[in-house]
Amino acid sequence: MFDRASKCVLLLTLCMVFLSLTPVADLEGIATQLTTEALEPEKQEMLPAGTPHGPIVIFGDANFADTALLEGWPGDGSPENPYVIEGLDIDLGGGEGHCISITNTRVCFIISNCILTGASWESGAGILLDNVRYGELVKNILDGNHFGILEINSHFNIVANNTCTSNDWSGIHLFESDFNTVVKNTCKNNNDRGITLESSNYNIVANNTCTNNDWAGIHLWGSFYNTVTNNTCGSNEFGIYLGFSSSNTVANNTCTSNTATGIFLYESILNTVANNTCTNNWVGIYLDFSNSNTMSNNMCNNTATGIYLYFSGNNTVTDNTCTSNGESGIHLEGSNSNIVSDNTCTSNNGDGISVTPRFMLDTEFNTLSNNICSNNTGNGIAIFASMGWYANLSNNTCLNNTCTGNGGSGILLGYLSNSNTVSNNTCNDNGNGISLWLSNSNIVSDNTCNNNNYGIYLYESVSNTVANNTCLSNTEHGITLDDSDNNTVTHNTCTNNGESGISLGNSDYNTMADNTCTSNDIGISLEYSNHTTVVNNICNYNRIGIYLYLSDNNTVTRNTCLSNTEHDIYLVDSDSNTVASNITSIYFGLLLLGGVFLLLPLCIPELGAVWPIASAIIQRTRYQLVFWFRKRRVGQDEIIVPIRYRMASWLRTRGSLKHMVVDEPLEADSSDQ
Repeated sequence: MFDRASKCVLLLTLCMVFLSLTPVADLEGIATQLTTEALEPEKQEMLPAGTPHGPIVIFGDANFADTALLEGWPGDGSPENPYVIEGLDIDLGGGEGHCISITNTRVCFIISNCILTGASWESGAGILLDNVRYGELVKNILDGNHFGILEINSHFNIVANNTCTSNDWSGIHLFESDFNTVVKNTCKNNNDRGITLESSNYNIVANNTCTNNDWAGIHLWGSFYNTVTNNTCGSNEFGIYLGFSSSNTVANNTCTSNTATGIFLYESILNTVANNTCTNNWVGIYLDFSNSNTMSNNMCNNTATGIYLYFSGNNTVTDNTCTSNGESGIHLEGSNSNIVSDNTCTSNNGDGISVTPRFMLDTEFNTLSNNICSNNTGNGIAIFASMGWYANLSNNTCLNNTCTGNGGSGILLGYLSNSNTVSNNTCNDNGNGISLWLSNSNIVSDNTCNNNNYGIYLYESVSNTVANNTCLSNTEHGITLDDSDNNTVTHNTCTNNGESGISLGNSDYNTMADNTCTSNDIGISLEYSNHTTVVNNICNYNRIGIYLYLSDNNTVTRNTCLSNTEHDIYLVDSDSNTVASNITSIYFGLLLLGGVFLLLPLCIPELGAVWPIASAIIQRTRYQLVFWFRKRRVGQDEIIVPIRYRMASWLRTRGSLKHMVVDEPLEADSSDQ
C-alpha cells in the first residue's frame, strides 16, 4: 500500500509525535530502540575497509543511479534495497570540496564504514547532504575536516555511530534540517562544537558522546522542538548550549567538567531541562535572558553555582538537588517572577538559594517555597543587594522552606529588600534564624526559629511586621530590633532564650503586643529605645519580666509579669514612661532606678477583690531601690514614691491605690516626720 520511502517518513513522523507525548524519563529507551532497529544496514558484500577513493559528488537521483552503476555500488535506491557506499578511504589533503557530496536526492542510501578526512578548506565536509532525504550515515570516521558531517535543508536522515574528531567547526552540523535522528556518535576534540543544530527542528539527538570540544558539546541555535537526551558532554567550554531556541527537551544528559556551564540557555524560552547530571562545571545550569523554561530533577554539584538565572523570568526551578557547589546552590540575579520550589540545596560553600538585583534594576515577584536549604556555609536563603546598587528586591515570597544548620542566617533579607513575605519557614540551628538588614515593610510571620544565635534579627529596618513566630532556645535573643523603628512585633512566642525573649536597642516607635516571653533571662528588654508601646504581653518565669534602660516616653500597659525571679518590671534611668494596668507578682512588683516614677496598682485582680497593701516601702540603697512588703496596717496603706532620683514622699490612700504619674516633688506629710 505504501512504498518504502513513505513508510520511512510515516515511521519517523510517528516517532516524533510519540516523543512529544512521552515523559522525559522514557526517552532513553525510545532512542535505544530506534538505534538498534532502524540503523543497522543490511549485510552485503562490500569493498574492503579503507579502500582509497577520490571525492564523490552526486547531484540528483538520476546521477546517483549512474554513479552507483559506474562504481558498482549495490542497491537500487529503493527503501527495500538502498544504495550502499561502504569501506572507502577518501583524503582531500586540505583541498577544496567535500569527501562525499550528495545534493537534491530522494533515493534511499547508506554510507558506512568510510574514513573521510582532509576536507578542511573553508566549508568542506567529510559528508555533505544538501536537500537530501532518507540517507543513513553509519559507522564512519570523519577526521580533520571543516565539518565532519554537514546537513543543509535535509530531512528524515539518520546519523549514527560515527566518530567525528578534530574537525575545524562541528563534528556533526545540521542547518535548516528537520526530523533527523543523530544517535550514538562520538564527537570529540573538534575545534568548535561536537554537534550543532542551527535553525533545525524536530530532531532527536541522543546517546552521543561529545567531549573535549573547544566550545560546546551540543549546540542548538534558533532551533525548536528538538529532543536532546542521554548524551555525555564533558570537558568542553559548554556541555549543551541553547541560543534563541524554544520548546526543546534537554533531559537525562551528563554534563561534567565543562569550563563554563553544563547546560546554558541564552534568550531561549519554553524549554524543559530535566533529569540532567551537571557536575564539576563552573555553573551547572545557566539561564541568560531566558524566560518560561522548566528546570526539574537535575543534579548540580559544581565549582561555582548549581543553577544560575540571569535576567530571566517566569521560569520554574523545581525538585533539583544542588549540593556541595563552590558558591550558591541556586542563584537568581535580576530575575523576576520565577518559581523556585521543592529543591534541595545543601552543603554549598555559600548560600543555599540567593536572590540579588543588578545595578538600578529591581528583582521582584519570585516565589521560593518548600525548599530544603541546610548546612550551607552562608545563608539558607538570601535575598539581598550590594550597597550602592540602587535596586530593590521587592514582593518576593519565602514560604514553607526548611533552612537549618547554616553558617549565616536561615533566611536573610539584606540591603533594600522591601515588601517581601517570609512565612511558615523552619529556621533552626543557624547563625541567626531570620535576619533583616536595612529592609523595610516586610512581613515575617508564622516561622519557627529555634536554637540559633538570634531567632529573628532586624538591623536598621523600618515598618516591618513580625508576627506569630516561635523563637525558642536561641543563644541570645528570641527577637531583636537594633536601630530599627516603626516595626510591629506581635503574637510571637519567645521562650527559653539565653538573654531576652524580645530585645530592642536604639529602636523607636515600635509596638510590642500580645507576645509570650517566658523562661528567658529577660522577657522584653528596651535599651536606648523610646516611644515604644509594650502592651498585652505575657512575661512570666524570667529573671526580669520587662526591662527598660535609658529608654523614655514608652508605654508599658496591660502586661502580665508573674513568677519572675528578680523583678517583674524594672526601669533604670528611664524618663516619662507610662506603666499602667500590669499584672505583677505581689512579692516583687515594680523596681525603678532614677527617672520619673509611674505608679501601678499594687494588687492582684485574680484574687477577686482589690487587696490594699499594708506598706510598700521603697528604700534607696547604693545600687538600687528595693520593694518589700509588711503586714497590713488597718486604716491606711503606705507607699514611698521616688521623685527624680532624690526625693521621696509618702502617699497615703484609703482603699485601693490608683494609677498615678508623679512628675513633681510632693510635700511630705508632717505626721510622718
